[in-house]
Amino acid sequence: MIVCTQDEVCFLDDEHNNSAVSRLFDLVPLGIGTGLIEGLSGYISRLAESHCVTAGYIVDKELAPLMNKQYLLNIAENGGTRFYENSCMIVGTGRAANEFSRALMHLTGRTDLVSTTMLPLYNIVPSRHLVRKQRAWCARCYEEQKQGGGDIYDMLIWALQVVEACPIHRTQLTHQCPQCGQGMLLLERKTRPGYCARCGSWLGDTDTELLASNQDVTVATMATQLIEHFSQHTGNEKPSVPQFFEWAINHKTEGNNAAFARLIGVAKGTLAGWVHGNNLPPLPLLLKSMVISEATPQVLFNATGKTLGCSRHKTMRSVSCGSVSGFFSDLLKTAEPLSLKQVSTLLRKDRKMVRQKYPEFAKAITKRFATNREMRKNTRREHLSKLVKEAVTEISRAGIYPTRRLVEKRLQKPGVLRESALRKVWNQAVKEDMHYDG
Repeated sequence: MIVCTQDEVCFLDDEHNNSAVSRLFDLVPLGIGTGLIEGLSGYISRLAESHCVTAGYIVDKELAPLMNKQYLLNIAENGGTRFYENSCMIVGTGRAANEFSRALMHLTGRTDLVSTTMLPLYNIVPSRHLVRKQRAWCARCYEEQKQGGGDIYDMLIWALQVVEACPIHRTQLTHQCPQCGQGMLLLERKTRPGYCARCGSWLGDTDTELLASNQDVTVATMATQLIEHFSQHTGNEKPSVPQFFEWAINHKTEGNNAAFARLIGVAKGTLAGWVHGNNLPPLPLLLKSMVISEATPQVLFNATGKTLGCSRHKTMRSVSCGSVSGFFSDLLKTAEPLSLKQVSTLLRKDRKMVRQKYPEFAKAITKRFATNREMRKNTRREHLSKLVKEAVTEISRAGIYPTRRLVEKRLQKPGVLRESALRKVWNQAVKEDMHYDG
């Protein structure tokens, strides 16, 4: 029996194993329960090898008839590569990964093949920027698997676009066969774990010296931990992206959304979409956020952000919950009004957050600052108007026409007469002075 969640991610319950014999071998996914678990595309090729057939045979003769998908039936009958060119989708978070894992579970009798895809993270990251079309691998891993006498397999993390390093050997992943120089799709008709799908050459090597950067290794390690945690998680807690980002923003930038957005290189609006649960962050940016905030995958499940008792925001450390009203009241009595931006800085909060949480105080602060700014502007204008009139009079008395440039030079304020109000004062003063002289 197939059991589906409301989001159409399907799993098999124990009743599925009631059948005495499965059509294909009950092949155990390698690395299960770890971050180095086998990917579903590699599982198909290893399953094919155990039956002494090609991966293309499994797709054409077993999966296509069972799934009854027209595009698969067409490929099985007429050939073509369209499915294989997009085979990366079977290890992603979408419908294809769901359908292929279900079909293979039906054929093998296994109930754990969902873990060989990114489906466990379907409500954490979107499908874009998730998996790569081209095959990638660690040559040292292949060689050690072969030398150890165990099965050779392709790891799920190698299929992730963001992973460019092996977290075990700290070397760059390889994308081309060292013999024929060709790249390969994630799954092809003749794909074999550890071997080139084009020329059949062995892809393992212990002498590679292509060391990866520390950043690439850190990202690969974090991706491995994320996959491991989700493959082992059996609790009732559900991961929460919004809670994680609230925690990360509080932990790293003390509640400053704009500062955290700059750290991870996204727009404030993009970050706000993640915080409010409107969108999901692409895996590269989720991992970058986790690395920057020094988070573990567990934070996705219990990032409550409650670090200061009655306030869930660490940013109010200088103002207790009971004294917020008094704090704002004191601000409204200061001799020099502060702007909302300055108040937000004092509180170590984002301006938008202050407006949303304390709307009345925010309006009062904004109005008081605007009124004071207008008063200062008028005072300045009156003072400069007086100086302009005096300059025009003094220059005219010297028998010189008081041009704008001469007046600005005398006032030592270049460009001051570009202001329309002061330019009108200058014009009027010149006319009056000329009329007086006449």
